[in-house]
Amino acid sequence: DGELLTSLSTNIYTYREDLSHNAPCAIATMRYMQISRITIKPGHLPEWEEYLKMFASNLEKTEPGRHVAVYQSAYGWENGGVWLAITPMKSLDEVDKADADSAKFRENMGDANMKHYRELAAATIQSGQRNLFAFDPAMSWVPDEWVSADSFWKHK
Repeated sequence: DGELLTSLSTNIYTYREDLSHNAPCAIATMRYMQISRITIKPGHLPEWEEYLKMFASNLEKTEPGRHVAVYQSAYGWENGGVWLAITPMKSLDEVDKADADSAKFRENMGDANMKHYRELAAATIQSGQRNLFAFDPAMSWVPDEWVSADSFWKHK
């Protein structure tokens, strides 16, 4: 791959437990990971944090078993205003469940709060990208405890 590499960047992110939901979790039991990369508009950190707190609070009512770990950029390329929301999943059924629960999420939020939630998103989010990854044991170096606990991680 080296001959195809055109650039490289390094970033450090800080885990924000106060803005995360139901994290950490047993990563060894997960098979997929959705990573959302969000860039917020300069000067809107308080509103963005309010948005994330509303999201986590409502997620507790809507999907209490869902895991979302939130990270804030601390150093590196494009530092400042870049956030990661990492959602590990046991199966792709969890993607379908999240989509199916979107109406319940809005209902639990209530009309007034949902309006404010959307206003916060419009005021703070500059851009976002969401990618879905599948764990591949053949490409993974995991702790021995994972291998002994789950045959999925054994190299074939």
